[in-house]
Amino acid sequence: MKDIQHIFAQVNTKAQAGDLKSAIQLLSSIVASKDASPKERVEALLSRAEIGRHVDVAKAIDDCTTVIEMKDASDVQKAEAMYSRGNSKAYRGDYKDAVADFSEILTMSGADAKRKAKALISRGRNRVELLDKVGELADYNAVIAMSDAPTDERAFALFSRGWAKHDTESDAAILDYNAVLAMAGVSSWIRDLASEWLDKLER
Repeated sequence: MKDIQHIFAQVNTKAQAGDLKSAIQLLSSIVASKDASPKERVEALLSRAEIGRHVDVAKAIDDCTTVIEMKDASDVQKAEAMYSRGNSKAYRGDYKDAVADFSEILTMSGADAKRKAKALISRGRNRVELLDKVGELADYNAVIAMSDAPTDERAFALFSRGWAKHDTESDAAILDYNAVLAMAGVSSWIRDLASEWLDKLER
């Protein structure tokens, strides 16, 4: 069998070209390979789950569950799998179960500050679908209050809080959008979102 890392490189090429089915087939060959190390099998399952979400969401969820239950998976990989499973459940419309997975991440030893911040934001955005405005805002506020949250996660939580208040508390939304624009080191896509929605209120 070809070198495992060479196959991973082929996966990236296929995925970037939009050939998701071929990418999934290559990842499946790694999962089944006797030459793959336990770490490589876990990485292949995680990648297959991410790519496969848009092809077979049920299989993507199964792959994440497999990693979460694997003895060979590290705590970090299990936290990554839990986050991916939450995203896949949300993609399928299972918002309540997605919220449960994002909540579980907050208790996992393998979840660093960035993963926990992303889980809180994702939980908040799924609570929108459950009509839980109080819980949604609480999640964004929790990220904003985190002393160790990365800049982009804090900025996106600020934007998300502004977006949540956009139609009902425009003054508060404007403050949040402006806070994002005043932050240093924020990725351009987040700044662009804040600027776009601020413009809608200031017209």
